[in-house]
Amino acid sequence: MRADQTGRRRLLRVAPSHLLAVVIFGLVAAAGGNGITAGVTGIGLPWLIAGLGGVVGSLTILVTALLVSHSPASGAAVPTGSAGSAAPAVPVTIARCLMLAAALAAAVAGIMSAPAPTHPDRPLVITVTVGLGVALALFALLADGRIRRAGRTA
Repeated sequence: MRADQTGRRRLLRVAPSHLLAVVIFGLVAAAGGNGITAGVTGIGLPWLIAGLGGVVGSLTILVTALLVSHSPASGAAVPTGSAGSAAPAVPVTIARCLMLAAALAAAVAGIMSAPAPTHPDRPLVITVTVGLGVALALFALLADGRIRRAGRTA
């Protein structure tokens, strides 16, 4: 199989899942923004943090995959880093770290901004926001990061 076909196959594997993730995390961020404007910061703030972290991380991975799949076999057109074949991994690693940081920040924000301890919704708010943080962290860790230059094989 030719190198450009291999790169396109990898792009077809990476792009749809990350595009879907951008849409889903965008909806989460929008719901968080609506929650904040409605005065429900206990749920709104963590959702906004997790949503924005997921959108930025997913978009970074998606754009990196697009750049790598359209670069020549030599890989000279990929503008990320100067570490040879490891260059595409740099923005992907940064994106994953950003998503993990956003997941932790969302969980902490959910715990800190939850209603008073005597309020009956406190356990729900904490459970939902920590669950959202765990979901973002799992996506960051399990998202397909096997992005290579078109001229290299996996």
